[in-house]
Amino acid sequence: MTDEKKNQAKKLMKELDSIDEQIFDNELILKENNIGMNEPLVDDQDFPLSGIDIYAVTSARGNIRRLQNDRTEKMAEIDRIIVAIHNQTSQNGNSGNNEEESGVHRTSNKPIVQVDKVSPNSPAQKA
Repeated sequence: MTDEKKNQAKKLMKELDSIDEQIFDNELILKENNIGMNEPLVDDQDFPLSGIDIYAVTSARGNIRRLQNDRTEKMAEIDRIIVAIHNQTSQNGNSGNNEEESGVHRTSNKPIVQVDKVSPNSPAQKA
């Protein structure tokens, strides 16, 4: 079950990467036209701005908004799956690794540092 959820999360991550690429491509269209997501496409007299591909910009803006919503949904799905995996592994008492976690292996007990003095009002003194 955990492996299935992990594979599902990996699949969603790939979809998320694809969405990010599409957002980037649409943002390039806006940059090519020197316009952002919120700037008006008309001048003070309500005429379309010259030098801007209005159709491409409008389409790119719509695509970006749609893709951002899709991205938010995918992130929520990934979050739910990760929480489910975490809950399952914590209930099983298994982190997914069959190896025992070992502590630090010391090669000697010889100290590497010796503190001779602690300055007054220093964090070390407060500790």
